[in-house]
Amino acid sequence: MDEQSKKVYDAMKDRFTNMTEDKIGTMIINRPPREVIRDIRSLESPAADCADALNHLGFDNFGIPATILRPVVDRKVAIGPALTILNAPGHSDLWPYEFTDIFLISEPGDFVAISGDGYEHTGSWGGTTTGIASELQLAGTVSKWPCRDRNVILKHGYPVWVPGHTPLPTIQLITKAIMVPIELHGVTINPGDLIVADSTGIVVIPNQAVSDVHNQIKGTAESVQMSHLGSIPEEHIDAVHKGLE
Repeated sequence: MDEQSKKVYDAMKDRFTNMTEDKIGTMIINRPPREVIRDIRSLESPAADCADALNHLGFDNFGIPATILRPVVDRKVAIGPALTILNAPGHSDLWPYEFTDIFLISEPGDFVAISGDGYEHTGSWGGTTTGIASELQLAGTVSKWPCRDRNVILKHGYPVWVPGHTPLPTIQLITKAIMVPIELHGVTINPGDLIVADSTGIVVIPNQAVSDVHNQIKGTAESVQMSHLGSIPEEHIDAVHKGLE
């Protein structure tokens, strides 16, 4: 933990239930400007367009398709900086769950990302955490594990991306650390990386590349609009207009 994060932790450590200083990577992330979130959200295909921009900029291993992690609530778009949780095999009867200390670090619009190792059929997210995340106005959650309480998640309309659903409790996982780099299906997610998720899957934009991706998608949107206008022969436009008369 860096010195600035340590100062923040020391000021609020009495509020943490389970996470000690040695289990927290950082307390501070660089959140993107609101206009970046707004512009990405306005795209017709946010995840695909951001994937195109990252590919153009020379990045790889930045996305996970919905064939692997599916949205619980369809047609949702969620965009926000990552708050990461690293799980490990184990058994825990702690309540609140170990990882819920992540909520103390969160701000509205943040995106929870959960990965690590452990029993693959257990639940890592459910109705209680969905209720808390919804109240805190978080952007969404993506997890390597299935979620519990699907109907509760649907009731809240809270965006969640998971491999499936399970009735099994979270006690079969322990939280090794929060706010540290994690790997989710081959994609590295650092605290503060921008997660863009829609019905097609998720894309992770490294924090240092957010500005470049933003500029790339704005430029691409403008050029596509111009090319579409310029590529349609005038006689075709006239024929369409006559057909509407």
